[in-house]
Amino acid sequence: MSSYGIAQPTVNSADTKVLEERQKLEQAAGNGAGWFYWIAGLSVINAVLAAVGSSTGFIFGLGVTSALGYVAQTMGATGKFVVLSISVGIAAAIAGCGAAARKGKKWGFVVGMTVYGLDGLLFLAAGDWLGVIVHGVALLFILGGLSATSKLARMNTAVPGLSQVKTT
Repeated sequence: MSSYGIAQPTVNSADTKVLEERQKLEQAAGNGAGWFYWIAGLSVINAVLAAVGSSTGFIFGLGVTSALGYVAQTMGATGKFVVLSISVGIAAAIAGCGAAARKGKKWGFVVGMTVYGLDGLLFLAAGDWLGVIVHGVALLFILGGLSATSKLARMNTAVPGLSQVKTT
């Protein structure tokens, strides 16, 4: 009882452990989904850098948007705009996968990972082993987010009402 005569809820150690585990899983799921935002943003930067003739870029971006940026170098202003718009559209789709994944939608992880995995094949075809390795590492971190999302879904099903409890 509180000093006002109101019964206070009790939290046992098992409940605390479940909430702590859920908080860790939510963090891991969010971190995995966050990779899609980085990939999308760096992909747009890479496309613009390539379009203006720079040979530098970020390794975690999509190879396809960088390739489109290099194609844009050979075009006039209208062509560059169209090609860069396509790159931005591809990056937006990846960011959309991240947004869905952050909401706990497994399909966001699966679609985004599939696109990024296929993009990694471009690096493999080009013999760019660093690009292949970096894509693989990023995919492992994203996979960790998918795994955490799956565990959260199972946890929320097994413990009714758990999904309504705020942990952050």
